[in-house]
Amino acid sequence: MDTYTAGEDEIRWRTFSNLAEGSLSPEGDGTLTYTIRSATKRNADIYGMVQNGMVENLMYSLIRVIVSDCPSGRWNIPPCDRLCDNCYNGGICHPQSGTCICPPGFMGKNCLTACDENRFGWECELECGAGNALEACSGSQVCLPDPYGCNCLAGFTGINCDEQCFPGKFGVDCFQDCHCVGGMPCDAFTGRCEGDCEDGWSGEGCQVPPVCPVGYFGISCTELCNCPEYSKCEKDSGFCTSSGGQCEIGYVAESPQRPDGCVRFSGCFESCSKTCHCAGGVEDCNQVTGTCSQGTCDPRWMGDKCQTDRFSISRAKTNPGVAMFFCIFSTDTSGNIPSIKATVGDFSMENWENAQAANTATDQSSVQSYFSFSVNVNGNQPIYCFIGTSTSDIGFAFIRLPLPETFVLPVFNKAPEVAELGFNYVIIAWDSWNGNVDVGEGPIIGYKVYVTTSDGNERNTFIASSGALMEMESSGIVSSRKRRQEDEGLLMYNVTGLGDGQAYEIQISAVREGLNGEGEKGPALSVTTLKIAPPPVSSAIGASVGGAVGGIIFVLLLIVIVIIVVRRRRRKVPTRTRENKPDPYMDLTPRPEADTTYQEMDITSTASSKRPEERRLPSSNLIYENQNVAQFANEIKGDVDYETVD
Repeated sequence: MDTYTAGEDEIRWRTFSNLAEGSLSPEGDGTLTYTIRSATKRNADIYGMVQNGMVENLMYSLIRVIVSDCPSGRWNIPPCDRLCDNCYNGGICHPQSGTCICPPGFMGKNCLTACDENRFGWECELECGAGNALEACSGSQVCLPDPYGCNCLAGFTGINCDEQCFPGKFGVDCFQDCHCVGGMPCDAFTGRCEGDCEDGWSGEGCQVPPVCPVGYFGISCTELCNCPEYSKCEKDSGFCTSSGGQCEIGYVAESPQRPDGCVRFSGCFESCSKTCHCAGGVEDCNQVTGTCSQGTCDPRWMGDKCQTDRFSISRAKTNPGVAMFFCIFSTDTSGNIPSIKATVGDFSMENWENAQAANTATDQSSVQSYFSFSVNVNGNQPIYCFIGTSTSDIGFAFIRLPLPETFVLPVFNKAPEVAELGFNYVIIAWDSWNGNVDVGEGPIIGYKVYVTTSDGNERNTFIASSGALMEMESSGIVSSRKRRQEDEGLLMYNVTGLGDGQAYEIQISAVREGLNGEGEKGPALSVTTLKIAPPPVSSAIGASVGGAVGGIIFVLLLIVIVIIVVRRRRRKVPTRTRENKPDPYMDLTPRPEADTTYQEMDITSTASSKRPEERRLPSSNLIYENQNVAQFANEIKGDVDYETVD
């Protein structure tokens, strides 16, 4: 029919059951496409696209439409409530078994293994060529049991199955896409790449996606999550994220080796509306009543028909990298009080965490343990509470904690500003963290100021939000955090201990309450301190001038000292001898004014900084000096010898 084009009104769609009668398309539609919506079993047929008057000439195209008993990816007729195996490379799920029918050229439980070129079969046991079932793979078509149908062999396409795949395609009918790095083509028969797979893709033929389809997990996305309502689970562990670890009815996650995956079927009862939790597994559970034939529940469960979970968890919302939670375990009637432990990742002893506190209820009906410790922020490893020993089947039970709920750490959107710059300090200012503008959650308990030198050395200082506020001093230097009075939201801090003329980067982080509450550092402020001017360089002329000035000053000082010494000597009284003593009887009456000689003497005091005219001697000193003069006069008078003069 490739000789006809869309729009020709003689083209009609008909079913094989009434190929010679009527049309499935409206009169005169002439389209090459026929759509079936909400297909049912009655739509299963062989459809033909024909031209009026050409049926007799056998000029038409036939397409077989197969309608499965279950929706795609489901099996168990009825009610089609089971998830099929994940079939790769074009494989089809059988609605009665849930297993994959692999296309010609592929094999395995999930059709991930490719046969070599020119080979096919359930185990790749058949080969194309002379003397074989098929003379050649090119031009051959293979039909498999319903609901698979018929296809060209791997590596071929076209009406006659003799056309090779275009680059970037492979598999039966060339339906599959290559996933090679850099968009390189893959092997048309196997899908293998000469180099690496495209980023995120893996597997032999690079067909395993980076994210598993909903309902599957594992390295190759071939294991079933078995989560409620076929919801998704973690690719690595199989943990049912949307249900917080709860499995689909009938499945449990009670294996120490695979504690997160709902991989074990333990049975169900009451029309499979409840899961069995018998110690002996599915064989121990009555599928109608749910009672355990051995009368013993799994260690994690108790109560009527083992439907009461003995574990309960209370996990607090924390900062990233912190785990804080309570684990409570209900005791049984035996009165045995177990010890609750916690572990991260797996049940190895090196991963165990000790409880900060533990207490038992007054009636000994339960035991409670409190845990608080740091965890890997990015690893997001699972945390478990457990009792007993994982290597023993007796008395061991565990529960995985729900995924953590964490606060968003505060982050600044703006860099700090320079309020004042000095030689060895810089005062920075910034707006306090604001949840309406900045990123994260409060409350904020303080800030960290990071100072980084040009060579990469970093130091930081924590400033509490409740720290003392200091006003700016007259020098302009502040030694701690302060707030400008006219702007209550502005904070200031003096960064000291800096070198002059040095470049620094300053960043601020906000710290919220709780352990690990510091957010990322905000944008950096680049600043360079003021440079201290170097002292002037001395010269030969300067040294000579300085020496001359020093010499002059020395000479002047020497002259002053000489003058002072001379004056002090003049003030002294001449030394008296017995030979020239005056006559004690000599006349001491005042002589006429003409015979009297006066000598003026300057009295200079060095004991005070006052000027001479401001100097006042105490009266007691004057009396003392007069007494000395009188005494001296009497001594002279008593020592004078008389000589008779004729």
